[in-house]
Amino acid sequence: LFASEIKALLAHPGLDLTLDRSALFDYVTYQYIPAPKSVYARIRKLPSGHTLVFERGELRIAPYWDVQFSDETFTEDQAIARVQHVLREAVDMRLVADVPLGVFLSGGVDSSVITATMAALQRDPVKSFTIGFEGATESEVHYARLVAKHCHTDHHERTLPRESVETMLPWAAATYDEPFADPSAMPTYLVSRTARENVIVILSGDGGDELFCGYPWYAYWLLLRPFDLLPLSLRR
Repeated sequence: LFASEIKALLAHPGLDLTLDRSALFDYVTYQYIPAPKSVYARIRKLPSGHTLVFERGELRIAPYWDVQFSDETFTEDQAIARVQHVLREAVDMRLVADVPLGVFLSGGVDSSVITATMAALQRDPVKSFTIGFEGATESEVHYARLVAKHCHTDHHERTLPRESVETMLPWAAATYDEPFADPSAMPTYLVSRTARENVIVILSGDGGDELFCGYPWYAYWLLLRPFDLLPLSLRR
């Protein structure tokens, strides 16, 4: 059996729903369950950047894309120029659409760069969308407003009471097919619902921190590398 999500598979009466205990350990470690595991031992997920082909009784899973690294070196100016070129090319490619499109503008570096790139590439004002919560201590809404003003976007902003997240919990439990603890899922859903009132396609900055080591734990990991020189018994 195969489907785009687990809940479609659950319609099959003979499905084995034994829990995968190692996947549960992954969940409490990473706050999600990485592919190819799922919370069910007999259901596997197709990894990102892979294709699945079933032909003449044979099943093949193979990668079609991955991040490529090389030993080629650049000066800082060359690296900046290349990143700008690739970013502009990637955004320009995705502006080719026969439906209205916009951008999620959180106020962070990733979405701000994409918003600015879109603004430079299209004549009409970019439709940008931001979500905020009442009383939030770490809100980036202020930065989103600054970027929207600088890029002259058609900005849409919605501030919601904290209680709105609580009312969404039953929806989240029904929508996600397995345990998932990333709190950004809630505001992502809410800003998507807001954007859908105006556009069909959205560009976002997801993945930038992973590609450019933007999270603090990358720095922590580098600091801990010398401990790998210690014997395993000492590290434990």
